[in-house]
Amino acid sequence: MRIFKRISALALGSVLFLAGLLKLMDPVGAGLQMEAYFRFLHIGFLNALAVPASVAFALFETVVGAAVLTGFRRRLAGIVSFVLLVFFTVLTFVIWIANPDMECGCFGEAIHMTHGQSLVKNLVLVALWAAAFLPRGMQEDTPNIKRTAFWTASVSSALFLAYSLFSLPLVDFTSLKPGAELEGETSVAVFDGQGESRDSLLVNGRVIVISVYDADKLSSEDWLSISRFAGTVEDSGLRPLLLVSGDPDEVPAGSSLMADHRALMTLNRSNGGATYVADGQVIRKWPSRSLPEKDDLESAASDNPMEALVSAAAPGRLKLQGFLLYVFAVMLLL
Repeated sequence: MRIFKRISALALGSVLFLAGLLKLMDPVGAGLQMEAYFRFLHIGFLNALAVPASVAFALFETVVGAAVLTGFRRRLAGIVSFVLLVFFTVLTFVIWIANPDMECGCFGEAIHMTHGQSLVKNLVLVALWAAAFLPRGMQEDTPNIKRTAFWTASVSSALFLAYSLFSLPLVDFTSLKPGAELEGETSVAVFDGQGESRDSLLVNGRVIVISVYDADKLSSEDWLSISRFAGTVEDSGLRPLLLVSGDPDEVPAGSSLMADHRALMTLNRSNGGATYVADGQVIRKWPSRSLPEKDDLESAASDNPMEALVSAAAPGRLKLQGFLLYVFAVMLLL
């Protein structure tokens, strides 16, 4: 019986921890999902808090998962995880009934679930909770080594979040991830200031797309940096393409090519980030804080795009796998 309870706790804690961590890896995407929940709950006026709220909630979910996994403060972890699961289950039940056009975002962009699947998943987690924590026993003292495991995993998750806030997701699970074709269902519609379609500019030749999905948050210095970077792109033999979401009258002159706000956020999570597109296929992405130098751009202009695609994706996956291996080893082996 004790072994069964421990296995149930491991399964429950692992799901909570991974669900939170996948959202921490993509704060911008988590914010978009939170906006969808705000709209569903008719509290759209809180959209400005979407990213902070989603990040805080995801970090809380991750920490609760770590507590359940390590057995830290078992009684308290049981109470908090139960409240969290009840909240998830009630919310997904209401959404299942209402059936709005949105996804649960339970695992970020990594796993997509229907409303029914999300509800079943939460009911299974409630069953795992019952198997892990019922009947309730006496509060057990947490061994020092378990305290160490919990706090190490929690601090590591917070540092993982800090890294994610200033970079692109280690692994891109969006519909416009590297390798995606910018045609058909994943098309990014491009328009000029007169509303005429300019999609061909995005899908022909080798292009560095500079995407600005929130022009209001960029300073005059930011726009100057973008202009300088566009010049560097042109000097390297690639074609710069600046896409902006918003009113063309409110952005600097020359920035008349427009695209949908959400499409630009999907193309590149960084406001002002750069994306290399070769003949309509997404090859590589850079955040605005780490735009490529001229040498890197010249290499992109001369190299085989498919080789660049493979080499660019591997480091992020290895880093994520390494982090998961490290943090689960800490929680399970200590």
